[in-house]
Amino acid sequence: MAVEKKIQEATCRVDGTAGQASAFWVAENHLITAAHVVAASKPEDLTIRTFAGSVLEVDVIYEDQNAPEDPGSDIAVLTSNRHPDECQILPVSSTVPPIGTKVIWSGYARLVGENSLDRQRFGWGRIASKSYPNGDGTFFEVDGLFNPSHSGGPVVNEETGEVVGIVAQSAGSFESLYEQWEEKVGRLTALFELSEQFQGMMHERYTYNDPGNAVQDMGVYDRLGLEYDQEINDDGNYEISINTEQVPIRAGQIQGEISELLLNTAQKTFQMGVGISSGGDELINNSP
Repeated sequence: MAVEKKIQEATCRVDGTAGQASAFWVAENHLITAAHVVAASKPEDLTIRTFAGSVLEVDVIYEDQNAPEDPGSDIAVLTSNRHPDECQILPVSSTVPPIGTKVIWSGYARLVGENSLDRQRFGWGRIASKSYPNGDGTFFEVDGLFNPSHSGGPVVNEETGEVVGIVAQSAGSFESLYEQWEEKVGRLTALFELSEQFQGMMHERYTYNDPGNAVQDMGVYDRLGLEYDQEINDDGNYEISINTEQVPIRAGQIQGEISELLLNTAQKTFQMGVGISSGGDELINNSP
């Protein structure tokens, strides 16, 4: 069996309260994923969906988060009461291959602004750094892009078919970029909603903890020709009040801003060419 097909049939989608991510079978009733995946959801709400569409309930039996105040391996182990016949089991290695080794990774990865998927996205690359410790964990880099929801998916040695790591994060802080995109698009689309409710003069007020975000949004409103007032409140935060009277006639410009934001975000996304993977002894020690 081709290694890509085996990876596909071993990798599952993880669904939880925080959205979707990835996991893969390492034993008859056990899967591995990233600890930050399970930490973001209520354990009782976690389910997995196999490549063939079977949906299974799972329990978390191990979770080692990787946080600044308590760095760990970012590995979690899930258990299910059954292993679907259609799913493969991937062998796991404790050895991080040398720089230049070809690797494959897979998961139910979304692009920026994309809804949940029922299909996997693969990536091909090479080991781009030697392994290095971070707290209790061991990490290494690959020269490829990890997208949101790739998290928890397997990173596999193309030659041996062994899992050598799990997708942990993008070196380019993709999640932060995605959050910024959601926030800014949300602000612009909210203007459309205001235009539908518009009946004469009205104002919409926004409060900013980050003055940089306030300045960026004021730049957008300037380009749109929207009138606004700004002030600093008693907490030292920016408050911007927008005059929405002109919003209906600026619909085309607002759409242009959204399109430009999407293009800029896509360009930044493709610049993020380094993924960070968790591996080493922690990976095999927690594989049943």
